[in-house]
Amino acid sequence: MIAAADLERLREALAEARRMVAEMHEDRLFPRLVLVLASVMPQDREALLRMLEHEVGARLLVARNGVWSRFALRANPYARIFQRPAEPPPTRSLAFDECMLAARAGARISLQLPPRSGPSSTATRRVWRGLSSTERAIVIANSMMLQDRLRALGARRRVG
Repeated sequence: MIAAADLERLREALAEARRMVAEMHEDRLFPRLVLVLASVMPQDREALLRMLEHEVGARLLVARNGVWSRFALRANPYARIFQRPAEPPPTRSLAFDECMLAARAGARISLQLPPRSGPSSTATRRVWRGLSSTERAIVIANSMMLQDRLRALGARRRVG
């Protein structure tokens, strides 16, 4: 049999739990807070909570006791929690296949455009003149190879 005192303590605990749930339900920010904390990587949760506890504790100390601080304690919406590397990540060199795909796409586009003159043509000629004979030979060979492949693709599409 359950004692009346135990039953009363259980009712009080349930009433307090009901009050807390109602308070959380009324707070618009609570679901967002839970969602964000649930999204944090498990290995980062402890450190994040420790940091929040420390910062909130400092803020409450100043607010409650009127402790003078030469720093204004207010929330910083742009604060960064996770450190970013100081130097940019190393750039990835393009593989030959990626370069060929880009060149092929450029060749397809250029075949669809009408011949042009003007600033872009002038810039192209300027770049062409700046290339060494070896670089020009590579560009010509790639261009010819791409044109042959594009013609073959066009012929297959017309037949198919």
